Amino acid sequence: MLILMKYLIVINMDNEILSSIFKECQDLSAYKNKRYGDEPLKLFGLKGIVTRLSDKFFRLKNLSMNEGEDADDESIEDTLKDMINYCGYGIMLIRGDL
Repeated sequence: MLILMKYLIVINMDNEILSSIFKECQDLSAYKNKRYGDEPLKLFGLKGIVTRLSDKFFRLKNLSMNEGEDADDESIEDTLKDMINYCGYGIMLIRGDL
């Protein structure tokens, strides 16, 4: 029983941390959408999402190989948040919500 209680506490902590991260992603998405708009996402559809995710994947690869340093001041965390948001946009496109 004690092991189960510890497991449930860890799950709850993970959920709180994930919720916080997703909130940060949501805020970033709102900022970037205000700055750039969502027209490119609508125009290029899922292929555009795949392209952007590919770009972000290679940025992540390069950042990880350079110990997180980049001249454009985009961190590994920023890149991962962008990837989360592009996945969300992809789901929205599939569902017809974008």
